[in-house]
Amino acid sequence: MALASGWPTSADVAVRAKVTLTNDETSYGLNVATLLERAYWWAAEYCRRDRELGFDEATVTEKFDGGIDLFVKHPPIVSVTSVTDDEEELTVDDDYYVYDNYIHIVTAENALERRYPLVRTPQVFEVVYTGGYSDSGTGTHKAIPYELKEIVLEIAVRWLLRIHEQYRMDRMASSVSIGEYSAKFASFADQMEDLKSRLDHFVVGGYW
Repeated sequence: MALASGWPTSADVAVRAKVTLTNDETSYGLNVATLLERAYWWAAEYCRRDRELGFDEATVTEKFDGGIDLFVKHPPIVSVTSVTDDEEELTVDDDYYVYDNYIHIVTAENALERRYPLVRTPQVFEVVYTGGYSDSGTGTHKAIPYELKEIVLEIAVRWLLRIHEQYRMDRMASSVSIGEYSAKFASFADQMEDLKSRLDHFVVGGYW
């Protein structure tokens, strides 16, 4: 599948890596659009995103066993359709508040019980919400963070440089320079360590 509007394109990869493409392909037949999709899903998997939704905006339904802070799996929250407590619909601002990556239950009569439940009720809460990122120009959306775009682009560029003909000439090289672009590779195994560190901010259930 092609990446949604707003994410880096194969042309962006070509410009940064100083590699010429024809119909998204290198001279030796590597499809950079496909490589870019793999980079996107590599980042999405690292961030514990849904394997079908990735980072992109979608409407999802989730159930929770209890507690007063319901952390969603597809942040950031764009809008909430409904929150139900044991099939009873709750009201925003009266019963709950909405934050970027969680819903805080504030109903006075059950707040203490939800925090310290004597008997946990499986899947007592159901939340229907729209979450994720979109650069669509209409309606309400959460724009794709520039940092996240940069990380996905850099992943694809590094992979391309590893495969590219000019790098293949010396497979044991620890660094490569193509035009004005240069990259250092201490080893193939840890070439993404700095990018993982930047991605940690976007990990579901991690730092947000």
